[in-house]
Amino acid sequence: MTLDPKALEVAKKANRNFGYKRAIQAYLDAADLVPRNQHHTDEMNDIVSAHIEIDCLKTERDEARRKARALDAGLDVASKKLEQEKAAKEKSRRENDALSKRIAALREALRELESWGRVFVEKTPISAETLWRAFPKALDKASAVLADTVAAEDAP
Repeated sequence: MTLDPKALEVAKKANRNFGYKRAIQAYLDAADLVPRNQHHTDEMNDIVSAHIEIDCLKTERDEARRKARALDAGLDVASKKLEQEKAAKEKSRRENDALSKRIAALREALRELESWGRVFVEKTPISAETLWRAFPKALDKASAVLADTVAAEDAP
């Protein structure tokens, strides 16, 4: 027995809105079928019910596939975003390490300048020649570290 496609479509819509019994009746009405006897009605009900149930299962399967594709796409986007965040954190960590090294070098140069300043202020007996040789070296070292720091900050 072949089913009328238009009547089956009416039955599917009725099934979505009202359930199987209403869908079967809608099919029978749309196909202008008048059951010959109770056995024929039961057979028709079984066939229409099976077709409607198959359609419902196909619809559910299609919806599940759409959801799975959406989840896969979301997972791909999330994994790419996570990789970008990891890369950004690693870059930030490297930049912080470089800045920490520069800060440590500046502090060391500053300590050296402070020690020479204390020696000068305390007027400890130190030869002028030693002072003239050592102080400019410490000052040059601090200037070089400061220039490197400024250049690193200006770089993109």
